[in-house]
Amino acid sequence: MAVSISTISQDVWDTIRTILSNDTTLSNNVNYIGGAYPQKFIDDAGGLPFIVIHKPNISETRYTFTKKTYNIEIDIECFADTAAKLKLISDAVRNALETNQSTTRNVNAMFNFTVIGEAEDFDLRNNKRIHINRMTCSYAYRGA
Repeated sequence: MAVSISTISQDVWDTIRTILSNDTTLSNNVNYIGGAYPQKFIDDAGGLPFIVIHKPNISETRYTFTKKTYNIEIDIECFADTAAKLKLISDAVRNALETNQSTTRNVNAMFNFTVIGEAEDFDLRNNKRIHINRMTCSYAYRGA
């Protein structure tokens, strides 16, 4: 039974969001975890801190008689109003994904979690400094 790339993409996105939403540190410190920038942020740079999980990039890496293997890269952006809050949130995201590797492996066939890139920046918006961390995470997916 073949699994479509769009199904894998949605499953991966849902898994990452569930892991981050269930993390105690994040649920106590973040106002929003989703797939788009909250309207409040777009309107007046408000609603901080929040996390945006982008759509995964998926590429087929290997094919055997019984299974395909895919490389999955997913960008997660953290936004906060202070550098200290951004560090707390970014560390919590990394920790949540690292400590839930058994869940991703056993439930979603996602292996080899790695942070392959991370960049920090800031933006000035309405005289407000917004700190941003963009983390690119990688998984191997061994599906049907």
